[in-house]
Amino acid sequence: MKPNEILKRRRLELGLSETEVAKASGLSVYQIGDVEQYEDELLSAITLSEARMLCAALALSLNDAVRIPPGGGALAGSRAQAICFARMQKGLTVEELGDLIGFEAEAITNIEASPDFVDELPGEVALNLARILGLSAAALLRPGT
Repeated sequence: MKPNEILKRRRLELGLSETEVAKASGLSVYQIGDVEQYEDELLSAITLSEARMLCAALALSLNDAVRIPPGGGALAGSRAQAICFARMQKGLTVEELGDLIGFEAEAITNIEASPDFVDELPGEVALNLARILGLSAAALLRPGT
């Protein structure tokens, strides 16, 4: 089942309207509608922290919504430290990693400097970072680690 289908099914199971979920999650009704309608919206159109708030409003984990097995190992230090360490181990500059994920070097510097910066990016960025750097996707999706 796709993330949008999982979220819509869960909302209906709970007997909630899109408006109720929007109020509980802090997202707009339009965002809820888009996330339920389009397969990739959960990880591409809203931030990772917004995706987590939406899932929490539906009593789901983000990993369950995007079908990533829980666990996947702990990161060495914070997410920011783990990303920085993995990038250096791969021999990538901030510019090269930025090119690989479609961001400017400044964004990579911010990601590596703040443990919470990843939360303000779309979830697909965290998944791309995990894939490129060989990090646990589940660990990068967890809040503020």
